[in-house]
Amino acid sequence: MGWAAPIVAGFGQYQAAQGEKAQYEFNAKTERIAADQADVQRRDDLLNTLSLTNAIRSSNGLSLTSPTGMAIAQGLTRTAERNIGTARLNYLTRAQSDMFGAWGAGQAGTYDLLGGFLKGFDQFENPPGAAQAAQMAGG
Repeated sequence: MGWAAPIVAGFGQYQAAQGEKAQYEFNAKTERIAADQADVQRRDDLLNTLSLTNAIRSSNGLSLTSPTGMAIAQGLTRTAERNIGTARLNYLTRAQSDMFGAWGAGQAGTYDLLGGFLKGFDQFENPPGAAQAAQMAGG
């Protein structure tokens, strides 16, 4: 019965690796959701800033379509878009890292399971102590 122990151990390691893989996948999904949420929040902030700028310019009797007004709006938009892209990239990079971790955990679990079966099969075919018993019986 000693041949079953490596198989059971390999299966246990496989199950643990599957749990780790699921955690990595969950983390990746959470990072992608966070990227979307941060994107929406930053775009909302940009709209609020542009609205405030337009309100201030209008209250002072300045044209919203003047070259200065357009330059201010374009500058704010350009900076905000760059910040939005950077924040999104940071979240998505972490999500991708978690997906690589999930893949690695899945591979490790598969190899642990395979290793357990191979070791168990080897012990089934060649039980520990069988060689010594054969020598003692024959010699």
